[in-house]
Amino acid sequence: MNVNYAIYLSNFTEDDELNDALVAMFDEAHHVHYRHPEMWKREARFKDRCAAQLALLMRENGDLATRLLTLKLRIVSMLVHRAAELLATNADIEALSKSADSVG
Repeated sequence: MNVNYAIYLSNFTEDDELNDALVAMFDEAHHVHYRHPEMWKREARFKDRCAAQLALLMRENGDLATRLLTLKLRIVSMLVHRAAELLATNADIEALSKSADSVG
């Protein structure tokens, strides 16, 4: 399954930098989920890093989570829900968002 997140997110908000960050984040997450499932599953570090990055954006942009969920895209929904869990548990999202687990 291939999703072009730029189609959904390039004009998602009025903030072009936010749109670009969302496209890059979901493109990478989609790639890892489908092409490197071992990274996605391994202690959930990759997924938590992406979710923490999203949580930082959600904290700054009040209705972002609700708006993202309306897209009904699997990877987006998974990360929004995980980001909400991280925020609800007062996890150290700044530290998680900088973890080194990524695809080179």
